[in-house]
Amino acid sequence: MFSYCVIFSKDYKIGRKQLVLLWIAEDLLPSADNERIEDVGDDCLHQLLYRSFLEPMGKSYVVMCDLMHDLA
Repeated sequence: MFSYCVIFSKDYKIGRKQLVLLWIAEDLLPSADNERIEDVGDDCLHQLLYRSFLEPMGKSYVVMCDLMHDLA
């Protein structure tokens, strides 16, 4: 899911909900038996934020810093 974010330009503010819905549409999220797919996407997003692959921009947006964008 991290490398998928490279389709956005550097410093582009990505909506959190939009990003999760794009992951769902591309079938990138692992399926869970007892969990909604949106919750799985939120967990993946939180993991990327926790590991500083993405940076929060307020409550509704995230951005990938330039170095991580180049790495992806």
